[in-house]
Amino acid sequence: MIKAIVVDDERLVRKGFISMLDWSSRGIDIIGEAADGKTALDMLKTQDIDLLITDITMPGMSGFELIQQVNLLPRRIWTVVLTCHHEFNFIQDALRLGAIDYLVKTLLDMENLEQTIDRIVERIHTEEKYHMDRQAEVHPQIYTEHAAIVFCSLDEVPPGSELLQQPFIRKNRIIEIAPDLWSLPLRQSYSYDELVKTVEGMALRRWQGMYITGLEGRSIENVSGLLAQALHNRVFYTVRPGTGLMRTTLADLERRYGSNRTHAVESCLTNWVHLRWALNKSEWERLLEETEAVHPDFNQLRLSMQRLLTDWEPLFHWHKNAPQLIAAIKKNQYWYEWRSWTAELSAYAQLKTYELSVTAEVMTSLIRSIQLMRDNLGSDLTQEAVAKEVNMSRSYFSQCFKKLVGESFGDYLRALRVDQAKRLLESSDKAVYEIAAAVGFSDDKYFSRVFRDKTGLLPTEYRMARKGKWFDEG
Repeated sequence: MIKAIVVDDERLVRKGFISMLDWSSRGIDIIGEAADGKTALDMLKTQDIDLLITDITMPGMSGFELIQQVNLLPRRIWTVVLTCHHEFNFIQDALRLGAIDYLVKTLLDMENLEQTIDRIVERIHTEEKYHMDRQAEVHPQIYTEHAAIVFCSLDEVPPGSELLQQPFIRKNRIIEIAPDLWSLPLRQSYSYDELVKTVEGMALRRWQGMYITGLEGRSIENVSGLLAQALHNRVFYTVRPGTGLMRTTLADLERRYGSNRTHAVESCLTNWVHLRWALNKSEWERLLEETEAVHPDFNQLRLSMQRLLTDWEPLFHWHKNAPQLIAAIKKNQYWYEWRSWTAELSAYAQLKTYELSVTAEVMTSLIRSIQLMRDNLGSDLTQEAVAKEVNMSRSYFSQCFKKLVGESFGDYLRALRVDQAKRLLESSDKAVYEIAAAVGFSDDKYFSRVFRDKTGLLPTEYRMARKGKWFDEG
């Protein structure tokens, strides 16, 4: 909120002016009033005030003199003049002293006042933004401060005004790292407890703050890239309802989000998609710990969970049996919500196990067998070899496999191979015989026959039909 005071020597005029408008709905908080310039100046020296609305003609110190004194103060205070004079030269004198607007008392009505105040608020925000951008240009290379508070937006469309109106932030040089990420270098030393109280006093509803140390001497451009990547993820993994100011060091962010972590992240996400954790509590807990250690990007995590549901939909029928799991894919914003989501998905996997009258160990082996088939479609897969790989006898594996997928091992394998062939026909220009070999068919004529049985089209017809569809859609 923009903190303002109203100064006028006529009490009724002052009170009437303040009562004319719902100021808070306009982004202004009237925190005080004064009957003369001297009292107003004392308030401006001792309180965090952003906007002075002052009468011009007052006994003692006039409004003109008050504005001149305000201009000598170390921090920027915007001024607006209240006047009964409508002469251009009189108003021009006030504007020349730095006033950003004027209000003619005799012409004020509700609509006129609302429009003028909205214009004033917009002007203040515009000048604030310009001032901060200029400050950032003056010091673009190196952090000269040891620490900063970085504010990360919790909304898709960041409400910048809520952040930029805060007096503590207005006093410091804030740097826009990204549209939803701002860095506030701390020019003086603060204890963490002091900063916690300050940030809590801001009552920010849509921003999460993090206190970061170890910045001095580091390139702002390079560090900003790391912060933009790391802070969103740290907020994602750390935030809970009511989370206050978080804290970390730049060294810790570099350790967690530096280069050399791609393999660990990919391995973690693959383990989620493969689903074996759903029937083993200790494996689930281990995977939770792994995720919290390597911190996959939250968008990557969401895509992996979406892929998990898509890959296993034919067997578990999530859309029918657990539609809330589908809906939560878009709703989950933080890691603690995804933890609960995985626990709920695990419960449905266990229910499916119970319905099939098999043990969790057998169900885990069946899930593993399906993943083995998906990962090795180009190989010479046999039911006997897959059953051996998952430590089951061939006959019992055949019985349980058909109970789970609804068809024999051979039929299911052919269906997987045809599905993969469809993707290759759509996404590549490889010849049909090359695609046949890639999905495990040594005879391309046999492949074409199986493909037609499953889809109603030969591979070449399917490719042409898909290209025609893309053309029509384009």
